[in-house]
Amino acid sequence: MRVQWPEPGVVVVRIGGEIDTATLPRITEIIRQRLTAAHLHTTILDLTDVGYANSAALDLLMLAYNAAGRREARLLVVPGTGQVRRLLELTGLSALFDQASDVEEALTRAHL
Repeated sequence: MRVQWPEPGVVVVRIGGEIDTATLPRITEIIRQRLTAAHLHTTILDLTDVGYANSAALDLLMLAYNAAGRREARLLVVPGTGQVRRLLELTGLSALFDQASDVEEALTRAHL
């Protein structure tokens, strides 16, 4: 997991590897910390490099969605083309999240 602040008010959280019940507590704590930063207006959650995801990934996405909503911040999700995208499509949650094809697109859209 990597966290970057490419510009003031924008945080990019890149997650790779696995998202399951074993990794979820650590990931959610980091997400929670980043979403409480002062002057945050956009969080970009990059899940492109996630190789395995189960329902814990949906828990993570809903946590981020709700936390961003409470802060009136924007959440942009980069699901990639793998398991996260499939989970979103299978569950019908794809329409709930503002998605971008890559981080560069998400950064551009952070200003719209």
